[in-house]
Parts: sequence; C-alpha cells; structure tokens
Amino acid sequence: MITLNNTVIGNDSVIFNFIINNRRQLNDIQLLYKFSNNGSLSETKKITEFNNNTFSLTIQLKEELLPEKSKIEIEFSKDNENGILGSWTYNKTGFEADKYIASYPSRMIGLSLTNNCNLKCSMCWQRDKSAIHYLSVDSIKKIVDSISIFGRPPVYLWGGEPLLHPNIWEIIQYLKSKNFFTIINTNGYLLNDNIKAILDNKVDMLIISIDGLEETHNTVRGNNKAFSKLISAIKELQKIKTRRPILTINCVINENNYNKLTDLVALKKELKAEFLEFQFMMFFSEKEKDGYKQMLNKLFNAKSTSIDYYPENQDKTDMNVLLSQINTIKKENDPNIRFFPYPVNTDEKVREYYSNPNRIGINKCKNIENSIWVESNGDIVPCSCFPDYTIGNINQQGVFDIWNNQKFLDFREKLDTALFPICRRCCDLYKTDFFQSK
Repeated sequence: MITLNNTVIGNDSVIFNFIINNRRQLNDIQLLYKFSNNGSLSETKKITEFNNNTFSLTIQLKEELLPEKSKIEIEFSKDNENGILGSWTYNKTGFEADKYIASYPSRMIGLSLTNNCNLKCSMCWQRDKSAIHYLSVDSIKKIVDSISIFGRPPVYLWGGEPLLHPNIWEIIQYLKSKNFFTIINTNGYLLNDNIKAILDNKVDMLIISIDGLEETHNTVRGNNKAFSKLISAIKELQKIKTRRPILTINCVINENNYNKLTDLVALKKELKAEFLEFQFMMFFSEKEKDGYKQMLNKLFNAKSTSIDYYPENQDKTDMNVLLSQINTIKKENDPNIRFFPYPVNTDEKVREYYSNPNRIGINKCKNIENSIWVESNGDIVPCSCFPDYTIGNINQQGVFDIWNNQKFLDFREKLDTALFPICRRCCDLYKTDFFQSK
C-alpha cells in the first residue's frame, strides 16, 4: 500500500520519499509517522502534506551520523481504528522494509460462523464438538467495519455448517449493506429451507460440497437422505434465480469417489452449475503429523489437536484409475472445471502430491499475509485448516491490534524460513482468490 521510494541521508537530516500505491484506499484516513533513533522514540507526527500519490518526510537528526537500527514507521488512524502500514529499518546499505508487515487482508475474510454441523463426513477433521460456538453478529460487524477502511475483500462464510447459525441472515444483510462479495460454503442439507433467504439477501456465491452420485455422496456424508435433499434444492434454486448466486460444486477426491469423478461432470451440466472444483484430499502420514507437532511446539510453544483427525493415507486410491478420470475430464475443455491445487496439473505432479508433495515446488504461504481467518469462538488464526495457534481474539482486541502484532509477525517470519511438514498438502497454501481462481 505504501512503498519507500528512496531516501536522502544528509549530515543533519534524512529525507524519506514515499509512494502511495492506491491513493483512494487512504481517503479520509489520517497517516502518522514514528521515527525511532537506535531504539529510542525520537518523534511522532501526523502527515498532512501530499503530492498526488507521493509524500515526503524530513527528519532532523540529533546526532552527526544516522545510527543503525534507526526505524521509521507509517501508521494509520481512522475512527477508533489504528495500525501499522509499513516499517523500514536502517542498516549499512540503507533502509530495509519489514517484509512481514501486511497492510490489510486483501484477498479474503474467512469467518467460521459455527463449529456445529448436521452431518458426519468421513474425511472431516472438525470433530471436536465438546463446546459449540457461534461467532457473534457484533464481532462480525467489528471485523468487516475495520477492514472496509481499506477495501472489500470477499467474505467467506463456512464452519461447521454456516446455515446452522441462528443469525446468518442478519449477518449477510449487514455484509451486503457494506457491499461485500459474500460466499457461503455449505453441505447443502438445509439448502431447501433457505432458498428464499439466499435470493432475497443477494448471496453472491454458493460453494456446495458434492462427493458423487447418490450412493457415494450419502456414504461420505453419513446420511442416506443427503443427496436427494441437496439435488432437489439445487434444482429449485437454479430454476428461480436470475444471475446470482454463482453456483460452485466442490468435490474432495477421496477413496470413495476417485474412480467416479466423471459423474460430477454430468451432474454439473444437469444442475447448470457455473463451476466444478475437484480438490485433492488433504492427508498426512504419521511422520508428517509428528513433524508438524514438534515444529509447532518448538517454534510457537503450541500444541496441535487438528492434525490428528486428518486421514493418514489414501492407499486405496489406484493412481492409474485416478489419472484416467482426470484426463478424461480435461478433454471436456471446460475452463470452469478445475483441479485444485492448481500447480498439481500433470500426471507426474498428481503422483508427487500423493507420494512426495515437497517436489511440487511451492515454498511460500501467501495466505498468512493476505487473508484473515476467524474461528467461531472469536480466535484469529493464521491457517484455517490447522487452527492450532491463536494470534488473538476478536472479542478482546481490534482487528488491526492483531493483524500485525508480534505473534503474527513472528509466525510470518518463521514460516517464510521453513514451512511445516504438512503445509504442501494444505489447501490454504495454494489459494489465490475467492473461488480459488488460477
């Protein structure tokens, strides 16, 4: 959002020349700077003079030489919100940016509305229902009001089953009143009861989990009525909707359906769905799980509970059959049918995903600097798939008190050095936009 273009270091002053990458984002926002000299705060002032998309600051030095570790920070303030937009520290080669500061979550706001669910899916890792939580309406308003200072990234509502939240339509009404693109990820079991509300409240996108045709879907979902209820509701919705919601079918490839994926292509056409996403299963060997637990504890003094519920293998998957299914589907040449993660796009890489995903070559998680994930109890976590390490809680602090706090900066820095052993099968590592576009 703000870039340090150059500095001019003189005998008794330093001139900083900054570029604002998107001036409109900072309309009606007060900017301040803080300059610290070798760890001691030297001055803090409001920034009042701008030249289009640039501004300059002149700092008078109290010493003849600029000490190393001198730092300048640009902060913002609006209403009751304030936070840091950038920080630069002086070393022998000049001022270097703190690359782990992220201005705001520009890609996505992920809200787990509840950990409650009405199905028991065989591959689901969210099995701890010892306490049921519902993210409060007030907390959600607080989150989106804060982030809307800078922009309106898509809001992704999930769970658990988000349609179980008693105030979901109040939440969506508020999101739409603030012009947020709103997505619901649902198992669809309650879809029929909510068709009118979905249309009336102008939900932008529905992501609906379908594992296959009736026998396969019901087996995975643990409910012999799941498929029929879902399909009849989708047909009714598609019959009466106009342009929105966009309908995306999401299919997790697992040992029950890997040999029947082409069934979903025919179903996409029958249901007139806009998108079909096949997602490779997240699974982890006992060695990978243990490695994650040890690393999490060593780096962050935290314990993992989420990893235990992921499957350890997909040994029943015949790779030749799976690849045959994938290549048959690719011959459809439908750009709206996609396999996720997207870098897993050749036969060789599919085999690597299942046998040694480290070879895929993705070594940086951008999700931890461009998305915010809020659990149903208010905890903010860096990863939606492994919510074992809490950065803060929205019920106790503001969004921007948490977004660049020391815990989050440390997490970004350490994960930039080395990912966890389980990261390369984590879907968050590969996400790029609100419906996982390429």
